[in-house]
Amino acid sequence: MSLKMIQRQEPEERPRPHTEYRKEFLSRVLSFEPSSVLDVGCGNGASMQALREAHVAHCVGIDPEEEAVAEARAIGLDVRHARAEALPFADQSFDVVTLEYAAHHLETLHRGLQEAIRVARLGVVVLDCWYDVSIPSQLAAQRYDEWLKLIDRRVGLVHNSCPQPAELAAPFLTAGFKLDYSCRLLLVPLSVPQMEISAKQRLHSIPEACGLRDDLERLLDVARLNGLSDDGAIIFSATRGD
Repeated sequence: MSLKMIQRQEPEERPRPHTEYRKEFLSRVLSFEPSSVLDVGCGNGASMQALREAHVAHCVGIDPEEEAVAEARAIGLDVRHARAEALPFADQSFDVVTLEYAAHHLETLHRGLQEAIRVARLGVVVLDCWYDVSIPSQLAAQRYDEWLKLIDRRVGLVHNSCPQPAELAAPFLTAGFKLDYSCRLLLVPLSVPQMEISAKQRLHSIPEACGLRDDLERLLDVARLNGLSDDGAIIFSATRGD
């Protein structure tokens, strides 16, 4: 099922929308009534803390970055150093597997989701970025997002395009799961001058950035013309069949 909902906010109300997206994501996870959750790409463990506050008895996280693992462990969270494509857990060892803004950081999305399928007993829930490119300010934001990710890839980071519904669904189609997703957008404008300042700071970290600099000027021209708005979200869930 696909559902696209857009809410517009007045320019003076500019909180970033991700807190609202995360609330919906958490609600989707809790709808499984899980007693155990594996959070893939957990970072410093913020999502795990929210799950613990919601009385999920057993929360475990994995992350490929040792610094993030150490930070999460320092506040008492059970976080392991591992990659999504090779989860160090037995089949169906967690009720639910979650990926919160982690899917676009996987080296191999299909393989990572296959591992989530293997480890999940009840289901898998994914939250990631999404843009409604039918809206000019969203199209400008998506193109800027891709420009930023190109910089990250040049310095060796894994930072891929936002996953599309078909990409998320593909590994589940032959695995007996029921699929559901919704696309959400709180249309919040962003500052184009602030974007320009931030982008030019990023350019200083890249050697031989001439082509990127030219691309940025074109992106800025489009953003000045059409505006720029914060990303929306896709919330995808897969429920294991009986």
